[in-house]
Amino acid sequence: MKHPGQDINVEWNQMKMVYNETSSKILGLKAHAREDWISDRSWDLIRQRKLLKEKIVAAPSDSTLQHLRLEYKNLRKKIYRSVRRDKREWADKIADTAEAAAKRGDMRDLYNATKTLAGKNRPKKRPLRSKAGDLITTAEGQLLRWREHFTEDPQPLAGISNKLDISTDPPSATEIHSAIRTLKDGKAPGSDLIASEMLKSDISSAVNMLTPLLSDIWDQELIPEEWRTGLLITVPKKGDLSKCCNWRGITLLPIPSKVLSKIILDRLSKAVEPLIRNEQAGFRPGRSCTDQINTLRIILEQASEFQNEIHALFVDFEKAFDTLHWSAIWSRLEEVGVPTKIINLVKAMYHNYSCRVCHDGLISDPIEVSAGVRQGCLLSPLLFLVVLDGIMLRVNEQVHQGIDWEPVGNLQDLDYADDLCLLSNHQSDIQNRLDVLKSESAKAGLKINVGKTKYLRTGDHVDNAILVGTEEVEMVSRFTYLGSVVAGDGGTDLDVSSRIDKAKGAFACLRSVWQSKHLSRRVKLKIFNTNVKSVLLYGCETWKTTKTLTQKLQVFINRCLRQILKIFWPNTISNVDLWKRCHEDPVGLQIKRRKWSWIGHTLRRDQNHIPRQALDWNPQGKRKRGRPKQTWRRSIDAEMQDAEMTWSEVKLAAVDRQRWRTVVSALCPTGGS
Repeated sequence: MKHPGQDINVEWNQMKMVYNETSSKILGLKAHAREDWISDRSWDLIRQRKLLKEKIVAAPSDSTLQHLRLEYKNLRKKIYRSVRRDKREWADKIADTAEAAAKRGDMRDLYNATKTLAGKNRPKKRPLRSKAGDLITTAEGQLLRWREHFTEDPQPLAGISNKLDISTDPPSATEIHSAIRTLKDGKAPGSDLIASEMLKSDISSAVNMLTPLLSDIWDQELIPEEWRTGLLITVPKKGDLSKCCNWRGITLLPIPSKVLSKIILDRLSKAVEPLIRNEQAGFRPGRSCTDQINTLRIILEQASEFQNEIHALFVDFEKAFDTLHWSAIWSRLEEVGVPTKIINLVKAMYHNYSCRVCHDGLISDPIEVSAGVRQGCLLSPLLFLVVLDGIMLRVNEQVHQGIDWEPVGNLQDLDYADDLCLLSNHQSDIQNRLDVLKSESAKAGLKINVGKTKYLRTGDHVDNAILVGTEEVEMVSRFTYLGSVVAGDGGTDLDVSSRIDKAKGAFACLRSVWQSKHLSRRVKLKIFNTNVKSVLLYGCETWKTTKTLTQKLQVFINRCLRQILKIFWPNTISNVDLWKRCHEDPVGLQIKRRKWSWIGHTLRRDQNHIPRQALDWNPQGKRKRGRPKQTWRRSIDAEMQDAEMTWSEVKLAAVDRQRWRTVVSALCPTGGS
């Protein structure tokens, strides 16, 4: 009896064979036998040294031995000179690559060349610890430990509105062509060894082969067996890397399977995206971390100024993407009105899904997966958002109170994917909402991580503890939210200090680049701007600008620029001349431009956009007596006053992009700080 999925597997194997045989003939296989920067000349000398070593071992007399040892010593010096010359030539070549990438604006090639020159690659082999804490040094033992680690995730429990306007027709050639074009280059293939560049090298041929295969998959609601297996690659995070918990698993899936995922994603997104709440900004076009960070800063700053009580609970889930129940995904898709055909196709991708861990050239036995969204799948972010948004809807239906928020009544939370920030004017509401969230998220397989969940509030009043079940949530005076340090009063001083420390680390890692004699000043400055200054100024759009703050940032930048230009005491140069040589504007001006650019982008959003509403939000309450504290909003008012503009004029100008550029030029005049 023929297996129902046999035809699809045969079609897939035929397509895979065509690509693999063609790529082997044309490209061949990459060899990793030796360092690619060592020349053939040096390898010849190394081989001569090896032969000479054999002669020394077999030397018949002391005089011959002495002569051979002298010859060996001279040959070794010759090898060292040759290898050093090879290293210089190799560095020159990489520097030329970086120069060329900088000229054409190719940031990816520039970053890769910088990474190569920095030479800070982690060692590929390292010991791993067992659950008991014992060191495992063999590759086979480490592979078994990785397999054990990735099978420890919790397993799922047993567990309509009108249908959305989503096409259920088989993928057209136009859709397949468009999906192939959007595939990213330079991504590792799955077990099929078909890279995205192979499909894109001749898109017409790829479309001709994929169209009948995807049509059969669509009709039968079955996918090839190989598409159900992912290769798990471990990527280091922070902390002790001998512990498995400090590594992240990345799954490599067959690239052709991503063509199908992209087509389904495009159809789903158009219909499902408008249904997701405005509070959720993760994985959504036109929304960013800066939006959420600035909204939270404004809330805390304004509440502190008007003596308004704000309670913020930052919720963290344990392995959220790996524990989500599949039944919760299917029921939520059906609940929002996704057609059955689309749901069945997504189910087919998860049916009998498994992973195999790759470690030190070895591959583990398959790990059966029965929970969590598929890592590396284009659909996973949207599927996760849809389920989490459903959870938050049910939570907010049961506990209505948040913070007073005109014009929508109240704001209950700010979310960025699984990073949730629950908000309220009353602690009891936070506790009630947390209890409901714990219950509702557990139904979908999500568990709150009490150790990483934090509670922050404005004011000095001491409240009762916030509890997750019987465990107490830690109260903090500051919290790192989406990479930016947020204090209880919304202040930015702590965040600026944190960014300077991180930028110092980034600058130190590239010391070999700054000291290189092969890179031009222009390329070094390009690398500084992309690898160091981007770290330093992350989230600067949300900072309140003061003279003290800008001076701290400028001192760090000036010190870095002087090191790049190799200007040390007693040689001196004024800051203005330094900036001219480096084509650099004062950091205060750079922050101002980025801030007003973000404000213009935000003001062009619709009226329901929460970050836009935050720009006009004021809580109820009274200001404290005395001189007002500097806030982000007050720094904006001062800059508008300098440009002789009102907030109404700014909002009107932001609608027209061309006019807005003129406004930004007036607000951020060159030569100012």
